Amino acid sequence: MTSVVVIEDEKVLRKGLVLTTPWEEYGCSIIGEAENGFDGEQLIIQVQPDIVLTDILMPGMSGIEMISRLKGMVTSEFVIISGYAEFDFAQTAIELGVKRYLLKPIEDSKLKETMIEIVQEVVKKKERIHQRKICRKYIDQQLFFKEYVGKHNSDYREKYLEEALYLIKNHYSETITAKDVAEYMKISESSFAKLFKNKTGYTFLKYLTLYRMKNSIELLSDKNRRVCEVANLVGYKDYRYFCEVFKKYLGITPFEYRKGHY
Repeated sequence: MTSVVVIEDEKVLRKGLVLTTPWEEYGCSIIGEAENGFDGEQLIIQVQPDIVLTDILMPGMSGIEMISRLKGMVTSEFVIISGYAEFDFAQTAIELGVKRYLLKPIEDSKLKETMIEIVQEVVKKKERIHQRKICRKYIDQQLFFKEYVGKHNSDYREKYLEEALYLIKNHYSETITAKDVAEYMKISESSFAKLFKNKTGYTFLKYLTLYRMKNSIELLSDKNRRVCEVANLVGYKDYRYFCEVFKKYLGITPFEYRKGHY
């Protein structure tokens, strides 16, 4: 059920909304009510409702001020209810991310239409969050591999490995192969491959790929970066191939990941 809180200083209207609205029909349940902005702010922080219906002009703290103070603290969707149709109120509400503005007296049909629309949005948002958690769990299991940490002992093999990991860390955005690293360290490719797998549990290629995928996730958090740019920054000149590799390890494309993550 989608949780709802009603903030309204007019008791008759508040109780009317709480008690006579067919909330279950909309897939909602009332989890709290308050008669002013101060109490409403505390209630919302405490119960974290999915939807908040709030008046604008209330004693002590307006609905607009309350929403402004709560910005960044809750993920609730706000619906303004007011007997005042002045543009300034609506404009400020829009700037704060409020998508619905209902005028008193509230028509049942308009309330129903508004609640059905916003409940659908909340459900979709919850689905995205759920998918994000699944994706994050998968990433934790598959991508957030334990980066090998050198033991800094006298074992000569550790020194080779530390140098290899340094090269990956500083050159993963470039074309780099096990052969390149082995030649750089002046050892045979087969010896290096065996040493790397024994110490890290990964082949060089898989370790490098996982390292690139891990960094691509961080880069994708910047919505100003295009996917092709992210691909290039983590060592893939062909962004289509990058998308294939990304999907192989995460089960979704970079575009799907970005859509679900933000």
